Amino acid sequence: MPELKRIDAHQHYWRISRGDYDWMTHDMSSIRRDYLPGDLVPTLLRHNFYGSIAVQAAATYEETNFLIDLAASDSTILGVVGWIDPYDGQWLTRIEAYRRIPKWRGYRLMVEYTENTYSLLEGTSKELLMYSSLENIPIDILVRCDQLSFLLDVIDRFPNLRIILDHMGKPTMQPRDFARWA
Repeated sequence: MPELKRIDAHQHYWRISRGDYDWMTHDMSSIRRDYLPGDLVPTLLRHNFYGSIAVQAAATYEETNFLIDLAASDSTILGVVGWIDPYDGQWLTRIEAYRRIPKWRGYRLMVEYTENTYSLLEGTSKELLMYSSLENIPIDILVRCDQLSFLLDVIDRFPNLRIILDHMGKPTMQPRDFARWA
């Protein structure tokens, strides 16, 4: 039997000075600093991990390009899950360009920040989901626990869509919220 290699399937890197991490407020001092591959390597080695998949932490194409550039120069980044704007009429052009990049693995939809989640099932975003389903392009989906029913609707409408549920649907530890998540 071949030796299986361990990977971290969801790793964020960021360079604060890039300026597009709007979600990272100043009170998040424990993480509000640059995190780059060199910061992770000692942990990977200590725990016998082969590498990681870098997942975007900002909803910008600049973030995706930043991660692709990091991946090109760092062998511990085995793949990149970037970002595609589901409302962008140019999504197909962008995906076709990203698919030519060897370490690009798919994209992430940050549903958590979408006011009307069901707008993702209309227009260009619906076309994006359909295309992703037909082309077998994996999608990481970031939802809160109160948005899990929307995710089930997506699965019902696109049963062949390869979906990775990010952060386990972000359960809260509040008893009523946790029960709904469970």
